[in-house]
Amino acid sequence: MKIAIVTDEFPPTSRGGSGVVAWREAQALADRGHQVMVFTPASSEKLISEKFQVKQIGPENPVKRNAWQIVSDHQFLDFLKPFLIDFKPDAVHCHHVTSFFGLATVDWCSQKYKTVVTIHDANWILPDKVWVDEGGYQPGFWRAILTHRLSYNPWLKSTSDKIFKRAKAVIFVSDAIRLYYESVLGRSDNFITLHNALELGDWPYVEYSPSDPVRLGFAGRMNAAKGLDLFVSLVEKMNNLGLRTIGSIIGQEDRYNRLLSYFEEKRKLMFEYGGFIKDDAALRSWYASLDASYAGSAYLDPFPNVAMESLAVGRGVIVGPYTGSREIVDDSVGYRMTPENLKDVTSVARELSEAKPFAGWAENCAKKRDGFGMEDHVRRLLDVYCG
Repeated sequence: MKIAIVTDEFPPTSRGGSGVVAWREAQALADRGHQVMVFTPASSEKLISEKFQVKQIGPENPVKRNAWQIVSDHQFLDFLKPFLIDFKPDAVHCHHVTSFFGLATVDWCSQKYKTVVTIHDANWILPDKVWVDEGGYQPGFWRAILTHRLSYNPWLKSTSDKIFKRAKAVIFVSDAIRLYYESVLGRSDNFITLHNALELGDWPYVEYSPSDPVRLGFAGRMNAAKGLDLFVSLVEKMNNLGLRTIGSIIGQEDRYNRLLSYFEEKRKLMFEYGGFIKDDAALRSWYASLDASYAGSAYLDPFPNVAMESLAVGRGVIVGPYTGSREIVDDSVGYRMTPENLKDVTSVARELSEAKPFAGWAENCAKKRDGFGMEDHVRRLLDVYCG
């Protein structure tokens, strides 16, 4: 089968969640005998794969589209059309296309080919995160205007709805993000939940050995939405409760240094920089060095790969109250934070310090990891492509 993957992000230029998912799917499909070609924006870094073709198109280092431009901007579509026409794919799979390719790309592809869209975030409706207020989604129209001002495009919702109806299927990476879209657009027969997946052979389980001090890991964008301030507070409170704890943070070094610049010397000793990791081998080693990972986003985080990767290696995960991670993280393999914990993580710190559940979480991860293997994921993808 000939499969075209269209994505704004793709490793190693970007290690964003949507790009990593697209990359893993491309590899898995190619490994199973399918002809895969990836179309992604050009960059100064050459993207090469031995398993599939990567075609970088458009100008190098393009400027991101805003919520108004992504509706009708044709720049990348004009670059893409001749390559797709020449490739003659049996199916087109569009991942995150709301930064460069734009909605016009998916609209055109849906009229020419069997086209599948994977939704990784709320950007088909909002220019930023989805926040939850008293159990309900924000924002309504006026709240959106007040929050996002001129960056909010109220017609984005109806445009996306029209495109989704033309698509073969719309895949959501979690029930959490699917239910959000259904709350805004209504239910649709072509809406499907399909969690991200891993080639488990490439992500072996690592036996757990307790560390002293305890090491908690934070991976992802270093901001409040991803729960960085809560993570800092959690590590500090665990130390104050008598359990020596180190917070290991991976990501961009300048952002880590900026974070530390606000800390007094005593607080700095509670944290370490794990590097800016660009490959899975180093990432696996980092997870294995931890007692547990932290994915405590404060917003509706659709399905951060951190939770899945950590569980695969055999390390439990602390997750936020509004995230798709909760669909694979239960009390046997992690801690599920409550909305109240977003204001004060003292109760979380106390329970972790007293119960020290890390060894039990690791043991249960060995039973949980089979649930997100790539084999079933690819089978379901092919059912969608061919259906």
